Amino acid sequence: MASQPEIISFTFSENNPCKTTITDAAGEVLYITYTETGKKVSTTRVFEGTSDTVVAEFQWSDIGLIINQVTLRGENKVAMHEWMRKSKLPFVDSASFKDDNERQYKWKGLSAGRALELYTKDDGYKQPIAGFHKPVLDKNASPPRKGPATLRLVPRADEIRELLVCSFLFLEIERRAKENGFGDSRSLMTGGQFAMIS
Repeated sequence: MASQPEIISFTFSENNPCKTTITDAAGEVLYITYTETGKKVSTTRVFEGTSDTVVAEFQWSDIGLIINQVTLRGENKVAMHEWMRKSKLPFVDSASFKDDNERQYKWKGLSAGRALELYTKDDGYKQPIAGFHKPVLDKNASPPRKGPATLRLVPRADEIRELLVCSFLFLEIERRAKENGFGDSRSLMTGGQFAMIS
């Protein structure tokens, strides 16, 4: 009987991909996201730990909240559709990408009401290697309160940690906006629609 893989858990300080701090099980800050809004374009940046090093930058339009361009560490700016290949039929529910070694991955769960899970072509996209877990109400707490959102992964997914986290944040921003209906980006960044989703 095969042993179960180790589960690695990343915790989000806020259930908002536009503005949150991501920590590991020991409490070490891994990434911080921050979003600046402009008249026509908003920019979400992912910082490494508590440093000023930007590991990814997303530029998206407030009209329909479509993320237009992405810049990854050490790479040139590219169009979103060149980085993430989305499924077309029967509906958009997955997005595929490759790592630096040309290994292929697929996020599933883009449609409303679902949670994103990452799969790899290694096993024919059969078993998820990472998944987002929404905040859950802890009824044993006094008073009852919701625990934090988490991103849980196996060691295979941790091999592409930076790419995993950045691709998740990008897709989750888009997925949540579509699920709740598009609106003014300023209200989204301060909590608004994103903060209400659980």
